[in-house]
Amino acid sequence: MARDIKGSSNDEKKKRYYIRAIELFTKVLSVDPKNVYAAQGLAIVYIENKEQNKGLDILRKIRDSLNDISIYLNLGHVLVDLKQYSKAIENYGIALARYLNPNDSKILSFLARAWYLRGLSEKSFPYLKKSLEYCQEALDSSQVSKSSLRFNLAYVQFQTAEFISKFPVEQRNVDDINETILNLNEAVKTFTELSSDAEKHSPYPKQELKARASLGGTTLLNRLNVCLEEVKENINKVEEKLELAKKLREEEEASKVKEAEEAKAALQAKEAELAKERAKLQEQAQQWAEEARMNVVVDDEDDDKLFNEETAEKESKKKKGGRKAGSTNKGAKGKKKGRKNKAVVEDSEEESPEPSDNESEEQASPRKRKSAVSGDEDEDDDNISAKSTNKKKKFKSSDIIEDSDDELDDDLFGGEENNEESKPNDED
Repeated sequence: MARDIKGSSNDEKKKRYYIRAIELFTKVLSVDPKNVYAAQGLAIVYIENKEQNKGLDILRKIRDSLNDISIYLNLGHVLVDLKQYSKAIENYGIALARYLNPNDSKILSFLARAWYLRGLSEKSFPYLKKSLEYCQEALDSSQVSKSSLRFNLAYVQFQTAEFISKFPVEQRNVDDINETILNLNEAVKTFTELSSDAEKHSPYPKQELKARASLGGTTLLNRLNVCLEEVKENINKVEEKLELAKKLREEEEASKVKEAEEAKAALQAKEAELAKERAKLQEQAQQWAEEARMNVVVDDEDDDKLFNEETAEKESKKKKGGRKAGSTNKGAKGKKKGRKNKAVVEDSEEESPEPSDNESEEQASPRKRKSAVSGDEDEDDDNISAKSTNKKKKFKSSDIIEDSDDELDDDLFGGEENNEESKPNDED
């Protein structure tokens, strides 16, 4: 990483060397087309000359032919230059796992660099933390000079602090900021040690190291502290909002529960009221049904009673009508006989005076009135019986009326007979 930061002032000179190397490797391949080492050298020259695509094509062609770690390392380098960081990390991992010790500091540094560039490209703080982990592993596993590895670790720590200070407040985390502050303090300490006079082989100019240490210990550290306060304040606001939202949600839920309970209570009350009304209606319906049944029974009893009364009345009228007819006939005959006997008695009794015409008329008129009254009564009885009896009874009543008329005639004619009988007696 220090090499990348330094750069080079001899770019033109390097470019001429690269062109000469390309010519030589091409001549070797023309003599021996199966020379994979010459092909790999040509690919590396293309990559260093900023012709990464040509070098990548050559490396992919010889990858299966040359079983060597250098192929995967060169593939990783060219893929990093092409910003294909995930594929570069994959090739570095293959080289580390297949050919070398997993704790090789050199390959671990390559992986740290790839993760660091990927984190900056994708603006991912977790990727930067992954880079820090590989830097620390490389430093711990190194058996030689650690100055460059210490610089790499301090550099990534410093860049991580600057990266997180530019992060939006909503995306910051208190734990990450606290960890970054600790790492920044370590980076400032490392820069200070590497810029001291005691360090003979500094991987970076000492003046620039001192400037970075000063910047990190003052400005950048203050920015991180401000970020930490902002994050805490933002967290408090968020917690207050969450608490308020929680309270509102609880109130809303309580309100919904209360409304549901009220609705349930109202429904239960309504159901109870409807149940009462139904019970009342059922009771009333039963009462009406009982009354209707009693009315039917009473009507049946009244009808039976009325029918019995009418039947008895009809039978009594029939009997009464028969008795009246018999008594009328007997009375008429008796009257005739009585009149005849009376005439005989009157004839035998010479001392009795002869009734005059006026007296006979007076005697006859009461009989007429009596017979007329009896006839009218019979007619009234017959008319009353005619309303409640059938036509046969009407004929019987008419017979009774005819009998009464005959009786009247008998009375009239009986009087005349009596007068006629009395006249011969007078003549005698």
